[in-house]
Amino acid sequence: MPRLPEIKQFLSSGGIRIYRIPCKVLAELTGRVYLVLEAGPPTLVDTGSGQGDSTKNILDGFETVRRDFGESIRIEDVQRILITHAHPDHCGGLPDLLQRARAEVAIHPLDSRSITANAECVALVRHGIGRLLDQIGVPGTLGEDLLRRHWQLPEAFPAIDVNTELLERNAFDGFRVLHTPGHSPGHVCLLADDLLLCGDHVLSRTIPQLWPESLRPYKGLAHYLESLQTVRAVRGIRMALPGHETVIDDVYKRIDDIDRSERRRIQYVVDVLDQADRPLTIWEISRTIYQQTAGFYASLALMDTAARVEYLHQRGRLRLANLEQIESDPRAAWQYQTK
Repeated sequence: MPRLPEIKQFLSSGGIRIYRIPCKVLAELTGRVYLVLEAGPPTLVDTGSGQGDSTKNILDGFETVRRDFGESIRIEDVQRILITHAHPDHCGGLPDLLQRARAEVAIHPLDSRSITANAECVALVRHGIGRLLDQIGVPGTLGEDLLRRHWQLPEAFPAIDVNTELLERNAFDGFRVLHTPGHSPGHVCLLADDLLLCGDHVLSRTIPQLWPESLRPYKGLAHYLESLQTVRAVRGIRMALPGHETVIDDVYKRIDDIDRSERRRIQYVVDVLDQADRPLTIWEISRTIYQQTAGFYASLALMDTAARVEYLHQRGRLRLANLEQIESDPRAAWQYQTK
């Protein structure tokens, strides 16, 4: 497990104080939540996963903010929790934290049902992934193994009331809201003067995980690329504070790097199919591109490949080679070739 980074204060050009509080969110992943002061009521952005020591790390972080930075703030003083997007490592800690803080919870409406009807969303995600694995062409019982071992969704939590209007506004209490779908349908970035709280939309070292839009509207590569340019068009961002990894000093350069990388990865799918002597399933394309990847990361690579194939197919750069089989067998694997 990577070590947690230090708690750090960031001061915006307008005097907003933001504290980075790191926490463990998954077995091999650390996250960051942010305590924001002087932008309306005391606000926490994201809540960790609620798994393992995640909530304890956040509570310990509040102690450090009081001790090392002289802030008279406790978790009980938080009046508002903003969720950048409803993935378990960003909102799973909500039930724990709401037992300590009587805070209003705000999330974009396109992600809201993951909070207000979590059990329903967990069930639909399981169903959608199972259907997609058939379409992708995962062989034999490996699809069931992937679902059981590598897409272990957290236990559903009870419904939580949320404010779905706040994060639809252009601005409130010193925040400017940017709707940046792709990584999730309701993903938002929050601009506090010249500091950008960017969730998982832009990360300093890795490219955020993508899934095909067929799993859920407003996911997918097309929306993600458009959302990169949404942030790219905002002037005056001095620093970006992501939900994982290190701070980003030049977010514009990082966006350009990600965009170029995604374009290369899209073309790589075309190259694989051009060089193949027959049509290929998404499973076969993924195994060609990610030959050395195994386990959980192979499952992520598979979804990443599916998102790229979907993007190309939507734009007419690929076509289905077995349409008659697909029409007669709803569980048939889709086979692609270049036009």
